[in-house]
Amino acid sequence: MLKLLGARLTAGAGFAALLVFSAEAAELQLKRVMLSSGGVGYFEYQAEVEGWETIEVPVRLDQVDDVLKSAVIFDDQGGSGVVELQGRDSLAEIFRTMPVGPEAFESPAALYGALKGEEISVTEPVEATGRIVSVVPEEATNKDGNTITRHRMSILTSDGLVQFVLEEARGIKFTNQALGEKVTGALAALASNRQRELRTLKITARGEGTRTLTVGFVIEAPLWKTSYRLVNGPDNTTRMQGWAIIENASGADWKDVELTLVSGNPVTFRQALYDKYYVSRQSVPVEVLGRVMPRADKGGIEGGITADAVGSGAAERAASYAEPAPPPPPPAPVAAGASYDDGRGAMPNQPANIAANSQETATQVAFTLPNAVSAGSGQSLAVPIVDRIVPADRVSLYQPAVHNLHPLASIRLSNDTESGLPPGIVTLFDTTSGTTVYVGDAVMGTLPQGEKRMLSFALDQKTKVDQTSNSESNLISAKIIKGVVELQSLTRQTYSYTVKAPANEDRAMVIETPRHYDMELKSPEGATVELTQDAVRVPLAVKAGETGKLDVVWERIDQQSLTLSTLDLDSVLYYAADTRLSEQQRAAFQRVAELKQNISRIDNEIATANAERDRLYEEQKRIRENLAAVPEGSDLQRRYLATLATQEDRLIALEQQLSALQAERATAEKALGDYVNSVTL
Repeated sequence: MLKLLGARLTAGAGFAALLVFSAEAAELQLKRVMLSSGGVGYFEYQAEVEGWETIEVPVRLDQVDDVLKSAVIFDDQGGSGVVELQGRDSLAEIFRTMPVGPEAFESPAALYGALKGEEISVTEPVEATGRIVSVVPEEATNKDGNTITRHRMSILTSDGLVQFVLEEARGIKFTNQALGEKVTGALAALASNRQRELRTLKITARGEGTRTLTVGFVIEAPLWKTSYRLVNGPDNTTRMQGWAIIENASGADWKDVELTLVSGNPVTFRQALYDKYYVSRQSVPVEVLGRVMPRADKGGIEGGITADAVGSGAAERAASYAEPAPPPPPPAPVAAGASYDDGRGAMPNQPANIAANSQETATQVAFTLPNAVSAGSGQSLAVPIVDRIVPADRVSLYQPAVHNLHPLASIRLSNDTESGLPPGIVTLFDTTSGTTVYVGDAVMGTLPQGEKRMLSFALDQKTKVDQTSNSESNLISAKIIKGVVELQSLTRQTYSYTVKAPANEDRAMVIETPRHYDMELKSPEGATVELTQDAVRVPLAVKAGETGKLDVVWERIDQQSLTLSTLDLDSVLYYAADTRLSEQQRAAFQRVAELKQNISRIDNEIATANAERDRLYEEQKRIRENLAAVPEGSDLQRRYLATLATQEDRLIALEQQLSALQAERATAEKALGDYVNSVTL
């Protein structure tokens, strides 16, 4: 049993959103509903109570956790109160202290048979008091001649064994008052737990006089949705109607309730507060001392002990008097039910005059309907939240990623309302021709107060757009300072657009062009454009039948530093032929190329010499292996030895050549370094 004690404000009471009220709780009336786009709803009930009064409310089991987390109770004049809710396993808890289980209540025979030894008293067909001995089924024939089963009950009284037919007995009761109360309590628990998916919440209001008791809670609720209508009128005004679609999934009818719709993205959690959790504790073995086993006394030896007697058989006697080996340690005691995996779970490591009034906070927007709302259980409603004239412009939005030839017919909508607008689908109508014409649908994201959104609803096939792009990079400055080349280049990215307007209609175009975060917008001026996360929107007005052109230019100046000594030969030759550099700078690169080519030649000669040396080493290894297998003094041995001598002479020459090449390379490297460090142009 869960009990919550509280004063005027009591939180944590077990409630559910889907309340089905019994006759006893009919005075608790739903007064206010607040539905959040976070998938939860706040439900507020009120009741008029007088003095100490208890209200019972059935609670859906799958909603109890949410109610335990969020419920609040307001008693405007009362004192402390009590909220009671039976536990999830309350039936098991009750029968834990009973001598029988729930199965004993299948029949009177099963109950009395399970309580053998308990003392009862009976008034009919015999008057006796005694302890139950047995309840035995037997077959009998009724007055219609049919075979029936009845039970013969035997009790042991002070006068002996008394028997009677249980089905004919009257006035049976337990003489043990405590046992009788337990049986009565068990029957009540069986009745309250008959509906497995419901729990009964009891709210006891404590106070004096008549007062209002308010109960509120936040639990899971269907997500409410928004849809809009935009109507373009003949006077170029745009009227917006916003409707909220809601569902009453509470399981109870709503009658004249105050409805508030909240748009935002609140943090919501779920937690299994109705479950039981236990802390696992370490099992410590019981200390058991080792067993002591005294030896049997065999008596003493008369007279003195001589030295010979001491020496003779001393070892044997010493062994016989040695301490016995200690007994093995007792096994660690195993407690009954020592396993902690008992299924209980571990500790846990969510028209304008009928539209709603809106109020915006830091994280959400609330729409409160001015009139009370009624809805039957399971019904859906569409209620107005916005109905007014709004600022809107008709434009053609060109998005090449959507369509590379035609722009999208769009509405540029400004939110000048008193609050933000939640996201939703928009249906657009046009009445400029005198009749209402459907023109398309659009999707609107969240629209904060004071911001604008593009709502594209159709493809403008009367307007054509051609686009090209060009990227170029030009060297604008080059310096060489002590072997370090400083290059400065201008990179320009140009997007060109050509727009052909319809023959009889002007077009207010909005061109969406890529945005470059690492470049500067040079044309058009930044004050005339609108920036989005990954694009720039540029306006362009085109008269009917005319062609409009637009160039969007981005520029970036790149700085590059190069070290002449570390440039590869191909790069040096490239800059030596680059006419963007001065004649003196190209000459410097040419001289560096010649010095690097000389070093490259030396490196090739060193590589050739090393390859020949490695080949000779491998050849000598093979010859030495063969020498070990040929006869001493043979012609083949002499040939191998002569070849080895010739190869040794060549290896000596190669070592001398490599030494000279390394010295030459060092001189060439120094010449390159000296020249590079001396160049400043």
